[in-house]
Amino acid sequence: MKKYIITLFLLANILQLSSCSGSSSTSSDEDGEIDRNALIESYTTHFKDLVFDNENVANGIRPYKQKKDVKVFLHSSVSAEDKAIIDVFFTEINAFIPTDILAFSYVQSLEESTISIINGGVALVKEVYGKDISPPEGRFGAAQPEDFDGECQRKKSQIWYRDVNGLGSELTGKYRVILLKHEILHALGLHHFDRSTQSIMKPYINQISSSSMTEKDKMALTLLYYNGPFGEVAANLDCQFYELQNNEEQIIVNIVTNYLNSIL
Repeated sequence: MKKYIITLFLLANILQLSSCSGSSSTSSDEDGEIDRNALIESYTTHFKDLVFDNENVANGIRPYKQKKDVKVFLHSSVSAEDKAIIDVFFTEINAFIPTDILAFSYVQSLEESTISIINGGVALVKEVYGKDISPPEGRFGAAQPEDFDGECQRKKSQIWYRDVNGLGSELTGKYRVILLKHEILHALGLHHFDRSTQSIMKPYINQISSSSMTEKDKMALTLLYYNGPFGEVAANLDCQFYELQNNEEQIIVNIVTNYLNSIL
């Protein structure tokens, strides 16, 4: 029953995304049945946007995801107000990805964590993470993968962010929420796959119009964490660093096609 419910959730969101984006209808054919070819095309397109966007190819980095139990360490530099934003966001995520798929808990040390979060600039990053960074002018945060486990899963993600007062005090509150959500979603595995002004994953936070996740943002996270094509794609591709091979896009198309044919 759980697999059936998950499948309906995925299909409902895919159909909603397709209709909202102005693409050709995928909801039904003349007989009232699902248009398989259109649905496969839609699902494949969204999946390729997530896995093989141009930025990922250029950087040679595959997407990754956290294991089920996400252990979060908040450095003392993270304020109570920011922790409240993070708490609410975890609850928002668990509203569409339940805790038996993705569970968040806080730990007391950096060593225990799978995601760590600090609020500060170059000096604090050097002190906590032991790294020298020189962030570009105007950059307010980053989520850096530390190492892979060979299965397209992350062992650790390190987040740093800093004050966004330079964006205008009247908008700092909204931008701070966007910044924290954006970097947490990076740590969970999402990249800049959607550059529309509605998406939290647009790389320029002063151009993002809303502090809420879009349906496409939710779909992207769902594709990573529910059982489905991602697991099989991961098993067939090199999850570390890569040069995009000519046959890899076809691998995705075949896997998505077989997956959807098996559940429709």
